[in-house]
Amino acid sequence: MSTYTYRARDTIGKLVKGTMEAASKEELIDRLRKMGYMTTQVTEAIGGINIVESAVEKFQKISTEDMIVFNIQLANMINAGMGLLTSLKGIREQIGNKRLRKVIGEVTRNIEAGVDLPLPTMILYKLGIMVKKYWWLIILGIISIILGIRIYVKTGRGKLQFDKFKLKLPVIGSLTRKLAISRFARTLATMIESGVPILQCLDIVRDIIGNEVIAGVVKNTRESVEKGEEIAESLKISEEFPPDTVQMIAVGEKTGNLDGMLNKISDFYDKAIGYSIIKLTALLEPAFLVIIGAVVAFIMASMLLPMFDMVKTLRR
Repeated sequence: MSTYTYRARDTIGKLVKGTMEAASKEELIDRLRKMGYMTTQVTEAIGGINIVESAVEKFQKISTEDMIVFNIQLANMINAGMGLLTSLKGIREQIGNKRLRKVIGEVTRNIEAGVDLPLPTMILYKLGIMVKKYWWLIILGIISIILGIRIYVKTGRGKLQFDKFKLKLPVIGSLTRKLAISRFARTLATMIESGVPILQCLDIVRDIIGNEVIAGVVKNTRESVEKGEEIAESLKISEEFPPDTVQMIAVGEKTGNLDGMLNKISDFYDKAIGYSIIKLTALLEPAFLVIIGAVVAFIMASMLLPMFDMVKTLRR
């Protein structure tokens, strides 16, 4: 009888360590298996003549030729349709190098016990299982979310919240604001030139502005103008219109050339919109490349990290 130290995992994966006497490693592994444990490592306690054998095994090197032969044998057996564990066990019986044989045995037992996967691999594996099992629920959930958002956005409160959100977005928010101000200035200038009363002009502009936040500002401006206040003053209080735009409107009101000043504002913002679109396009391309690159890198890491772990085990 020999004394062995062992490492094993129980049915829930908890690590168990201990020492036990047995006639051989195989007998110990079989005994632990009957006890409900999956053995991951068995080491014979060194004593007497085993010191010499252990020293020989420790200093015996795994040559490049041994590794090449091992890889060729493993590849041929897997290509022939044999399972990985069966292939490793078969190769282990044929290997003359004791150290390599021991390493292959450890790798085999680790695979049988479920070696812990790297986090990226585990995430990808869980996602794959979830998509395979609940694909119909995922599709149904996505459709439900999209429909729910569309229904909410069609309500008055939902439209206001969505328009506020758009204005706060980087780049897109600036573009949305410029579009609304350009539409406001061009429409108001056209109607003033046509002789439409200013209060009626503001009512029409409010309905076609296309953004509930800016439309609310126009509504408040209309009420202020009805009380005898200037358009520029109400726009300034709202803080939704840029100061230079408010200043130009104020000059137009004082000089009696409001329609001409509004046309200049609209021309300016039309050009600014063109530049913003070019800037947005320039930002989207590298952003998409970064996102795609991150996804590809994550998938590659999830595939390669387990291989690196196997190489580290072989190097030991």
